[in-house]
Amino acid sequence: MKVSAMRGAVQTQPASMATKTMARLYLVLALFCSWLFADPAYGQEKRLNRFLLSISTLSESRAPLYIAKDLGLFEKYGLAVEIVNIRGAAINVASLMAGEIQMAVAAGTVAVTAAARGAPIVIIATIGPAKYSLVARPSIASIEELKGKKIGISSYGTGDYFVVRRLLPKLGLIPDKNISLLPIGSTSAYDRIKVMLAGNVDAVVAVEGTVQRFEARGVKLNVLTGSAEQGIDVPGGDFFTTREFVKSRPNQIKAMLKAFSEAVRMGRENKELFDRAIRKTMKEDNPKLLEAFYESHFFLGTKPHNAHPSEAVMDAAIQDLSATNPALKGKKASDFIDTTLLREVEKEGFFAWARP
Repeated sequence: MKVSAMRGAVQTQPASMATKTMARLYLVLALFCSWLFADPAYGQEKRLNRFLLSISTLSESRAPLYIAKDLGLFEKYGLAVEIVNIRGAAINVASLMAGEIQMAVAAGTVAVTAAARGAPIVIIATIGPAKYSLVARPSIASIEELKGKKIGISSYGTGDYFVVRRLLPKLGLIPDKNISLLPIGSTSAYDRIKVMLAGNVDAVVAVEGTVQRFEARGVKLNVLTGSAEQGIDVPGGDFFTTREFVKSRPNQIKAMLKAFSEAVRMGRENKELFDRAIRKTMKEDNPKLLEAFYESHFFLGTKPHNAHPSEAVMDAAIQDLSATNPALKGKKASDFIDTTLLREVEKEGFFAWARP
């Protein structure tokens, strides 16, 4: 009786319930099939691309990168960016060639020098030029007193080395003749000044921001002259990568530039984002110094520039460096710069806050 009753209950199940059950089954099957046969490209868009970005030094000029990292802007544009500090532009070039990093922000002169010797390296944007000061120990009051003394450099082939090579002839100083260059093994201008103050060298060149940090702490430095004062335009931090990466991963480069641009825009609208990035990354919280950093920033100051590398600045550097590097003779900045992807990003509305 119970079995027959159950069969009867099944047979007399309302048609509407059976219809709903079948509809659910069809829906589940449809969802499974859509997942199974979905366009692979859609799934790839949802994944974050790992991107190793190297910076050769910690400085206020890199602030937009720190802001982008803190606010998750790289992730917004599809990148899982890890910012690593690889000191020394030459080492960054080697890391790029080995595929250990995807892009570097370092002295553009080293990228140009490497490319002139055959490395497939190209500059795609800039983080701004640099202004260097020649600073000496308190006991040295003039350039004349540097004769016979030692200038500390990071190493041969680093960014500050090229600045020294361009600066000294204008001051009547000749390396290995009336002045010595001493590699101290650190690309940090902060470290170089500390080595100088310890009495191991007599002078160094350092970016203005680093000099300001020491002076803000009451440290006496004798600023003898500077690159701007001597009419030397110095390429600063440039974005460079391999030509193969530009060709094979253009969307990743564009994503990085978009995140960078948005970080600059947000930093311009909210100075606290800049201050917070400097406090966190450089451990610097002096209000006057933060204000000075912000006001003089290439992108955040009163006259924000765009991210196009200056060919005039680079051409001047190439002309000076070709005297000791035959591979650069006859070369132009345009041989080492490709802003195609930067221009594409600009057409999408990024970097709209900047002037040429």
